Amino acid sequence: MSIVCAKCRVGKQLNDYKLDEQGVPFDICIQCWNINSALFWSTKHFRICKSCDEKLPIDKRFRKNQYGIPYAICVTCYETKVQEDYRKLRASRILPFEAIGKKVPSPEPKVPSKIILLRR
Repeated sequence: MSIVCAKCRVGKQLNDYKLDEQGVPFDICIQCWNINSALFWSTKHFRICKSCDEKLPIDKRFRKNQYGIPYAICVTCYETKVQEDYRKLRASRILPFEAIGKKVPSPEPKVPSKIILLRR
């Protein structure tokens, strides 16, 4: 099935279009959308982070994708999210001995106690 892009007027396949929530393709293809978005963001100097809602300079606080479009989340919020995700992953992997069903090992005394000496 070929769909004609409203911007470039070229017939393209369905996989060349982004889909909305209902699964209906948008009027313009992904390539035209990337070009338009890159042109839009090329004239901007600030962006509001979707995570912290702060207005920040694009050049210093946001990374850009391969088309020059800044990501929606600033670098600081992204780094915080990555650290939190890593901590949650580590916490879910490391289980206490009681959860596994093993006995908790008791540490061996470094100095022999009087009881151990009497048993010998």
